[in-house]
Amino acid sequence: MLDEILAATKGSVGVTAAMKEVNRALRKRYEEMFPKFQMQPIQGVPLPVRPTLSIVLCGYDRGESGKNDMAKLYSMTSPLDFAPQLHEYGFCVQGIPQFAVYLLNRLHRPDTLLKEAMALAAYTISETAAQDGKVGGPVQMITITPGRASVELNREEVDAIIRGNEDRATRLRELFFQRG
Repeated sequence: MLDEILAATKGSVGVTAAMKEVNRALRKRYEEMFPKFQMQPIQGVPLPVRPTLSIVLCGYDRGESGKNDMAKLYSMTSPLDFAPQLHEYGFCVQGIPQFAVYLLNRLHRPDTLLKEAMALAAYTISETAAQDGKVGGPVQMITITPGRASVELNREEVDAIIRGNEDRATRLRELFFQRG
């Protein structure tokens, strides 16, 4: 599915344009994957009646003057038929948010660089998965930056980010329990 998302964003100018293409691709593919599940509630069946698929899309759009790039975060989730939701407070979480919201409120800064944001995103996912068994799976990332095409990080690049986060967590423990 990530390949389809990457293909949908090729040629998009800005994250809002990419979001519209990703929205179309997600809705189409989701219908193909789960054609027998209906969107309406079924008596006696707890909601949601379909498996949940959520995505967070972050990137840049040109400012109104065409000079300033504006960072934007969108989320789309299957229970809402992938309706785009714009998040204007610097970060976004999906799924089981309590641990991730805590970490992001503690660690996110408005001046975060892309490399730092990628590490923080992976850390938030990994730490949330360590606390809740319903969270997890392989972390996948695509970057959308001003003036460049969408780029998918390969498995080795993502694993390197996760290893770096493990080193940070070890250093934090060492600092916390430092005796002297």
